[in-house]
Amino acid sequence: MAEVATRGQVIVRHGDEGDAIWAVGSLFMVKLAVEESGGPLSVMQVASLPGGATPLHVHHTEAEAFYLLEGEMTYQAGEDVFELRTGSFVYLPKDLPHRFRVRGTTPAKFLAFGTPGGVEHLYREVGVPATPHSGRVRTLACRCAQVRAGVARPAASGVTLTK
Repeated sequence: MAEVATRGQVIVRHGDEGDAIWAVGSLFMVKLAVEESGGPLSVMQVASLPGGATPLHVHHTEAEAFYLLEGEMTYQAGEDVFELRTGSFVYLPKDLPHRFRVRGTTPAKFLAFGTPGGVEHLYREVGVPATPHSGRVRTLACRCAQVRAGVARPAASGVTLTK
């Protein structure tokens, strides 16, 4: 886990700095942990391959927001389904069932915000630590590069989004 800072301290993380967690088929890089913010916020950078998806789930403590940096995804929030593209933003209040699926032929990269902070602990519980030397991290990085270069096909997903 990243060094824990006290409330009110400036936190700076560059590029791929931050605790890396491999969970639900995606790489989560913790940019700001709840302990570092003093409680109000968590921030993660997430990378997911085409076809990558989360199951329908709900957070009873945190609201979440996502800003899509690269790629395309289908996002289900309650009964509504949204088609997101690079630059899209979505806010999800707590207690709203939701899930996403990366679509298209390129990986998705997005920022995930949780308020109050703490959602990163869920990914630590269900995932495994990823290090720069981890086979899973190398596999995701290589696969993302191959998909972007057009030499590999996107992964299939067993999760579909329906109204």
